[in-house]
Amino acid sequence: MSDGLAVAFAAHLRQQALDAAVAGLIISMVVVTVIVPVWLFVMLW
Repeated sequence: MSDGLAVAFAAHLRQQALDAAVAGLIISMVVVTVIVPVWLFVMLW
């Protein structure tokens, strides 16, 4: 019983880590796509 619980908990933690990695990647992509054009616009203005 406890072994199955530990396996399920480990799988849950791994899923959370994957979700966090994907969220971080999406956030960084959004930041890049927003900041870079604004920065270029300001530098070229």
